[in-house]
Amino acid sequence: MTVPAGTQAKVILMDAVSASGSHEGDTFRARLIEPISVSSTFVLPAGSVLEGRVAKAQKPRMMSRSGSLLLSFTSVTNPDGTDKRIDASVAGVSLDRRSHTRVRPEGEMQGDRPGAAWTLLNLGVTGGLAKVADDGTQLILEAILSTATDVSTAGTSRIVSECVSGVFMLTRHGRDVVLPKFTEMEITFSRPVVLSAGAPSAVVGDAQSKIEQ
Repeated sequence: MTVPAGTQAKVILMDAVSASGSHEGDTFRARLIEPISVSSTFVLPAGSVLEGRVAKAQKPRMMSRSGSLLLSFTSVTNPDGTDKRIDASVAGVSLDRRSHTRVRPEGEMQGDRPGAAWTLLNLGVTGGLAKVADDGTQLILEAILSTATDVSTAGTSRIVSECVSGVFMLTRHGRDVVLPKFTEMEITFSRPVVLSAGAPSAVVGDAQSKIEQ
């Protein structure tokens, strides 16, 4: 049975991955949540294990640049126990809104740009650091130089405070992309894949009903 390209499936991660903690080439596993059927016949039952690799992992960087993560699913275990190569990518991820992660059309996940709250928080911290640097520089200069006054040290203190605040803002990292274990995802098969046919959907449904009874 051939699973056509464009078929979507729901999986759950069995290993945690992230933009900051994973590296290109790392492998991970996922489990199929719902069975995949073709012409009313199950070709992959729920619980089938898929393996994948990290195709790209970009850590959050300075100047508030967010991290990014690209996952590729490369193989799946057939009902007969054999492994089959596949080519599938991420189509959607079930994450809390606070994760601020978005999925691009090509499957790459990227952290959103910092919002207004993040900017205001960092501006507040920057202002506090600048004030401390300004006052601290004046006290040090006045302690070292007997002729130093608030007026004479104001220019130097201002330069130091601006340098401190500038370095702080430049070194702020963007948001990370974190996929904890048991994260639910939707994947899309990029290419057709031939799999061993299982039982017809109706037969499997009847068997499951009898087991539940």
